[in-house]
Amino acid sequence: MKILILLFCMMSMTKLFAQDQQPMPTEEHGKHHGHGKHHGHGKHHGHGKHHEHDKHHEHGKHHGHMPHDFNHPEKWVDILNDPKRDEWQQPKVVVDQLQLKPTDIIGDLGTGAGYFIPHLLEKIPQGKLYAMDVADRLLAHIDAQMKEKGITQVSTIWISEDDFKLPTQTLDKLLIVNTWHHLPQNAAYINRVMDLVKKDGALYLVEFTMEAQQGPPKEHRITAEDLIDQFQKEGYVAQLLATKLPQQYMVMVTKKSDRN
Repeated sequence: MKILILLFCMMSMTKLFAQDQQPMPTEEHGKHHGHGKHHGHGKHHGHGKHHEHDKHHEHGKHHGHMPHDFNHPEKWVDILNDPKRDEWQQPKVVVDQLQLKPTDIIGDLGTGAGYFIPHLLEKIPQGKLYAMDVADRLLAHIDAQMKEKGITQVSTIWISEDDFKLPTQTLDKLLIVNTWHHLPQNAAYINRVMDLVKKDGALYLVEFTMEAQQGPPKEHRITAEDLIDQFQKEGYVAQLLATKLPQQYMVMVTKKSDRN
C-alpha cells in the first residue's frame, strides 16, 4: 500500500490562518500518520534517535487528494503548533485525562511537529516520551528543538504501518490525536497498536465529532460509537471519557486481564 498522510488538515489549517481564523469545516494537521510501506532514509542522526534523515521522502496522497511533501517543515511547524490551536484543542484537558505518573513512558503516535510534547513532558519529569510519526523532516525539527532546550527525555521514531520500532509492552500510555480516522483501523493494526501498551497501560484517542468546525469532511470522520466498537471486537475495553473538549471526543482503551 502507498503512504496515506493526513493532508486535508494541512491545507485547511493554512486557509484557516490565512482567513483571519474564521472557522471552517476542515482539519488541522496537529497529528498525521500514513499507510503502507515507507522507503529508507539514510543514516541515523542525533542523540539516540530512532529515525533517519539523509534521504527525505515525499508524502503521497490521502484518498487521492492534495499531494504534499514536507521539504519545508518550517511552514508546517508554524501551522501545526500555532498557539491559536489551544483554543479548541485544549491540550491540558487532553493530557489531564491520561493521569500520568512522573516516571511514565509515553508514546505520541502521529506527533507531527510536536504540539503535545511540552504538555506531556510537564507531567513526566522522570519519564520518557517517544514522538512517533512518518514525517521525517518534522521529526528532525523536534530533534533540533529538544537539543536546543537540552531535553533528553524525547526520542523521535520514524514509523511505518508495519513497524513502530518499539518492543511490545513498552508504553504506560499511548496518545493518538486527530489521527485514527486516517489509519487502517483493521484488526491487525488495532492489535499492533495495543501491543505497544503494557498490560496495565492504556491507549487514548482523540477524534473530531460530527458537528466540529475543524476536522476532515464528515465522510472521513468516525463516531465515538464506531471507534469503541472497533476495539471491543478485538477484546479490549474501550470507553468514552467525560471531557469538555469543544469539538472532539476522547476514548480510553485498556486490555482485559486475560490478555497479554
